Amino acid sequence: GDCLTTIANALRAGYSFPQSVEVVSREMEPPISDEFAQVSREVSMGVPLESALEAMGRRVGSMDLDLVITAVLIQREVGGNLAQILDNIGDTIQERIRMKREIFALTAQ
Repeated sequence: GDCLTTIANALRAGYSFPQSVEVVSREMEPPISDEFAQVSREVSMGVPLESALEAMGRRVGSMDLDLVITAVLIQREVGGNLAQILDNIGDTIQERIRMKREIFALTAQ
């Protein structure tokens, strides 16, 4: 959630997506900051952003992160408002977390 908000806000402020990745690497806490720093390093060494993101996805192994990476890669191909897309994904993830808590609470009764 916070990570997506940070990226979306950086994009709205005029940063490119790779610059937004750098912002996350500086402003978030580990392990998220470490993963985004790795992406930033790889891109600065000439690795295509798509490859660096996909490698992060494999390292982390999170369905939520895979969703974000897929959305970013599609947006880079077809265009669209990435900040808005990330906001929507963040809302979806938060709603899923809320529902899991609700289900857990109901089954724990």
